[in-house]
Amino acid sequence: MVFKKRKAKIRIGSRGSKLALKQSSWVLNQLAKRYPDISFQQVVISTSGDKDRRISFFNESLVGVFTKEIETKLLQNEIDIAVHSLKDLTTTPPRGLEIAAYPRRNDPRDVLLTQKGSRLKDLKKGARIGTASLRRQRQLLRLRSDLKVRPIRGNVQTRVRQVLAGQYDGIVLAKAGLNRLGSFLEQVVSFAPRQMIPACGQGILAVQVRKKDKVFIRMVRCLNDPKTEQEALAERECLKALQGGCRVPVAVFGKSDGQELHIRAGVYSVKNHDAILDEISGSVRQARRLGQTLAKRLLKKGAKAFLHEARHG
Repeated sequence: MVFKKRKAKIRIGSRGSKLALKQSSWVLNQLAKRYPDISFQQVVISTSGDKDRRISFFNESLVGVFTKEIETKLLQNEIDIAVHSLKDLTTTPPRGLEIAAYPRRNDPRDVLLTQKGSRLKDLKKGARIGTASLRRQRQLLRLRSDLKVRPIRGNVQTRVRQVLAGQYDGIVLAKAGLNRLGSFLEQVVSFAPRQMIPACGQGILAVQVRKKDKVFIRMVRCLNDPKTEQEALAERECLKALQGGCRVPVAVFGKSDGQELHIRAGVYSVKNHDAILDEISGSVRQARRLGQTLAKRLLKKGAKAFLHEARHG
């Protein structure tokens, strides 16, 4: 790969949270090893989700609050590569942008963090559990209807401090975030994906570039993991067909072995403990179609009513 006239400086943009910087630094370091003659620069971009900590996570207008400003900078040629947590991205990207690489997926599971490392079934009756995710809230209450699920905001470190200080009896968060931060806490208990289905794209990074910049597309493809890409494509197609978002409790998780892809998804009622669940398997070559088919099956089973009540309830 040749850059003319001067030593190139490739600008990699991301949010400024500790986790986001860890993620973009990993991408930068991997590219720097592959292209030692190129200079890479980390660019921090403040998003609306970072600026206003009072925003409710259950507001439909939240779609893209952690990504929109970064994507705008990319479209305006103020950065060359963007690094996101895939689950923050909308399922329909802005015109002119594409995800060129899905690095190998980190642990996709949700975990329960308590002061003593307790399992969910061992917590006291009426335990206070913190989560900002409607998907997690509805699944928690299906597992234990007596729980007092409360909203919680802040970065990973802030939420961990709150539970260790006793403000909550436990919190639920993504294992991948803890792993990337190097926070290997003994008080963490993982949920099996069948027990609590993860969010679409959980544990996956998205490396985004401009569609017209073929040089950058070729550059970042070295980071792509085929199995992770297959899972991401299937999950995002399913979520897109369901028109899921922050305000809608939808869970979808794919697992590829390189030949076959299995996807499990759930749509949850916000009024009671009902849910519609289904799963599908097929060739990895049909990843997108499998996601679409699974969504159609869920809608046929009645998921449309749950989606409607979540959006308008």
